[in-house]
Amino acid sequence: MERKIIDEIIRNRRSVFPEMYEDREIDDETILNIIENATWAPNHKLTEPWHFVVFKKNSLEKLSNFLGKHYKESTPEEKFSEMKYKKILSKPLKSACMVAVCYRKGPQNRVPEQEELLAMGAAIENFWLTCSAYGIGCYLSTTSAINHIGELADLQEGERCVGLFYMGWRKPCELTGTRSDYRQKISWIS
Repeated sequence: MERKIIDEIIRNRRSVFPEMYEDREIDDETILNIIENATWAPNHKLTEPWHFVVFKKNSLEKLSNFLGKHYKESTPEEKFSEMKYKKILSKPLKSACMVAVCYRKGPQNRVPEQEELLAMGAAIENFWLTCSAYGIGCYLSTTSAINHIGELADLQEGERCVGLFYMGWRKPCELTGTRSDYRQKISWIS
């Protein structure tokens, strides 16, 4: 791969929200390829601490209801917003699919949890970059509802969700991003 291609994919990756998705499916083969690329993330002693739960079609409605119910039950009455509630309900339904990215502790606690979580972060980045390269918009939500998603996603004991990827084909639009000067974040020691 040319350096220019990887530079472009990394620098143009953006959070793309459901209102920016086209109304069309993402085929299973594409989803599987995105997940496979995620699993090529570096992970110490090859513990592969990830598990992915895919929600499509009817299960998106179940996820929508789950997220809405969680918002209602966990939000104090004085902070509850009907507009936010409706938005929470609608986002999964505007998505072609959603993927719960779950952490599964490696066998026999062979590496410290910090290393496992860093591997999870690398898998998430691979996931995001692959979506970006395909023209699939996505964003990662870390809403507090993920702490309870095991009820819906049938997670194993000790497994937990670290984020929900909303996904859909991007409508044509320009998304710009900025970063501060990276050179200001470097120290050189000679």
